[in-house]
Amino acid sequence: VTTIQCSAFKGCTSLKRVTLPEERITISSSAFEGCTALESIRLPNCSLFFGPFKSCTALREIVLPEGMWEVGWEAFCNCKGLKTVTLPSTLKEISYYAFAGCISLETPVLPAALERINKGAFAGCEAFTDVYIPDGVTEIGERAFSRCKALKTVSVPASVKKIGENAFGDGDTTITVRGKKPRIKPIGWHRHWKGKFAVVKYTE
Repeated sequence: VTTIQCSAFKGCTSLKRVTLPEERITISSSAFEGCTALESIRLPNCSLFFGPFKSCTALREIVLPEGMWEVGWEAFCNCKGLKTVTLPSTLKEISYYAFAGCISLETPVLPAALERINKGAFAGCEAFTDVYIPDGVTEIGERAFSRCKALKTVSVPASVKKIGENAFGDGDTTITVRGKKPRIKPIGWHRHWKGKFAVVKYTE
């Protein structure tokens, strides 16, 4: 098996476990979407397309394999029981709404290779308290961390060239930019990049 086709197991509400081959595999759009009893799956080196595990509400832990460079659109969106995610050191991009609505998810360690956090990637991750964005990230999409109700601190590198609207929500988050305070706001930072109650600090 090299590919699991679109919607192959979508809505199989009694499916609890899946064992995949060790070889590289493509998991297509919505392949396991809505498998609400799915508790565990061991992922080999793979490509994840649109929403392959969306609304798999019984998933508790995911370890993404080394070699993966992108988490696809809505890959684990609305996995409300998901608590821990281990991201590979090779990861460069977290796509649109990849973990949106994962209300139980604890803040994952973002790898040093990461370059882009797209729109809504972690929106509604209500258990997040502290986020450290590694050096090398150049883009944070709009609402990437919106509706993260418990988010208290965010550390942002000076490498970020673009920040979208309301990237960090409307809470009283303390945002620390690791760098010197610019005389004017960077051109790629949306004028409403932070919430009106946020406090912004600079390390230099």
